[in-house]
Amino acid sequence: MPFSQLKLDIADAIRDFPDDGRMLESAFRRAGGTFGDAIPPGLEIVGFGRVPGVISPGTFFALQMRFSPRTGGASRNDIFIPADKLNFTNEQWHATVENILAKLNVQDVFRLELSGLMISCVGSISNSDGSLPSAEGPNVAGRLVVTLPSEFGGGMIRTFHLAREERFALEVGSAFGYGFAAFLDRALLAIEPINQGCRVALTYAIVHKTPPRIVDPTEDIANLRYILHQWRTRPRTRPEKLVYYLEDSFEMIDGNEEVPATVQSQMAFLEKAGTEEGFQFRVAVMTYSLIGQVREPDDGRQEPFVVKFDQVGSEALLLDDFRGADGRPSDVFGHTELQMNIDELIEKTPWEIFISQGSPQIPEDAEESDTCIDGLLPREGFYLVKKIFRNNVLVLIPPPPRSS
Repeated sequence: MPFSQLKLDIADAIRDFPDDGRMLESAFRRAGGTFGDAIPPGLEIVGFGRVPGVISPGTFFALQMRFSPRTGGASRNDIFIPADKLNFTNEQWHATVENILAKLNVQDVFRLELSGLMISCVGSISNSDGSLPSAEGPNVAGRLVVTLPSEFGGGMIRTFHLAREERFALEVGSAFGYGFAAFLDRALLAIEPINQGCRVALTYAIVHKTPPRIVDPTEDIANLRYILHQWRTRPRTRPEKLVYYLEDSFEMIDGNEEVPATVQSQMAFLEKAGTEEGFQFRVAVMTYSLIGQVREPDDGRQEPFVVKFDQVGSEALLLDDFRGADGRPSDVFGHTELQMNIDELIEKTPWEIFISQGSPQIPEDAEESDTCIDGLLPREGFYLVKKIFRNNVLVLIPPPPRSS
């Protein structure tokens, strides 16, 4: 297989990878907090009246006597009132709640179905599901909790998406504000007990608009495995590695790289296809060092000048800070850094990635010299500019060739 064709095939495979659900799950990261500019829902309970802002012991007891015996309240300190017993006098409320899905960018995938109203007071139970009504059905993907103004303390909601626990303290500003927490099924770790006042919360089922499509990646994995096999079994002409530029930015959390869900899915796909062939796949930092010749201004003024491509004096590429899909530091076949060639980039050149259009302005933080940089001397009438660029990449490395 020609080198150029190998790069094209792998680029297509990485771009068109079958999502294993992580991209959708990533939408529910940080899916909680204040509700923003919410409007009063005008919530009424059929046969009872408007829900008060402060739930007194007498109100709680009256609601408990009316609803708990028939609905099987979660505990003596929790009351669940089903959706068919609720009325909203403010017609804009439903659109306001649906806007939460838009904030998560999943409005095209999901819709909301009101489950009911949950009132939980001091001593409410604490476990993963007992303090919320169940949301069942083949198209139900998760749940949304919206707290209404009613001062309470405790009730921390703990979720777990993409191997990271998050905690939402909806008690903050609860006396006058609105809060929310959204999570997928099996991602709710716990809801901690209420230790002050009563939490009044509407609960919604997060429902697929259309039945979720089951993706079978078997054929895609087989096709990629064939490509990688062709790469591995041609040791004389094969590249030592290939590097795929990642546009998603990474962030550091607790000393680990927070690898985007898209990249996690791509790495999982590559590993399913390439592990048996002995390949290793890592995210890494690619460092591009560029030294260019820049013409000195005729009048001696220091102004921004452009580095022309034919004036590049030196280029160097280095890979380091290798990490697995979990973001933890990892070597690759025992190496913690590797030199790389420009042609090992799968699609773009460093110039296209970092500089674009071939005529960049000299960066403000560039190193400048009219004598020497890294052993390079400027041409007459020129001075040198050195700039270092860095970006995350995905690295594919075949196993070392077997010695004959």
